[in-house]
Amino acid sequence: MSRFALRHMATVCGCVFASVLMVAPMEAAVVFGTGTLGGTVDNVHFDTSQTGLTVIGTVGPANHDVLFSQPVSPEIFRAHSGGQAFIEPSVGDTGFTSLRTQLVNGDLFSRFEIASTYVTNVTFRVWTDDGLFFDYLGSANGQTRINVVGTEGTAFRYIDLIAPANTLASVRQVRIGGITPAEVPEPSTWVMLTMGLAIVFGISRRKRASQQLAVDGVV
Repeated sequence: MSRFALRHMATVCGCVFASVLMVAPMEAAVVFGTGTLGGTVDNVHFDTSQTGLTVIGTVGPANHDVLFSQPVSPEIFRAHSGGQAFIEPSVGDTGFTSLRTQLVNGDLFSRFEIASTYVTNVTFRVWTDDGLFFDYLGSANGQTRINVVGTEGTAFRYIDLIAPANTLASVRQVRIGGITPAEVPEPSTWVMLTMGLAIVFGISRRKRASQQLAVDGVV
């Protein structure tokens, strides 16, 4: 067997093995359920009432910023502060089609709960930190809460609620937990990066100098 064939076989086997490693555990990495997650999640609050294509709330003791937007058919909606914070369509609209929940600044979360969507057949689309997504079709009516939990170290970048056109009339009691702040490079990492750039810059300068000397010699 030629060296190329061996290399090709090793590449194919490596890809298959890597696929098994990635796909197998991810099947159980996101768990959808009903009921409350209790003290493992905190309510999202709005300090002020807001109107727009996006609204921002806060969650947890550290007051992490939570951004709500609409990935599908964006419409103007309102967020109400005080008491049971909730999001609803703007005046005159029957409902909105989608709602995306995410933490700002690249923060991640692994626990999510919602108490009410006031519509059936809502698709809960969970996007993980690996860029994968998982879908769950369900509804939350105030009595039956929908929750999503990341297992095996899986964290969420955002969660989308997607409903039939203009049927999301109100979203209430969004709760988030398992927040992981965005990773900040260690000082040693910055040092190594700076040293690497300096080395590359030095090599580039010496190469240009050598080329110039060669040109001068020819002239």
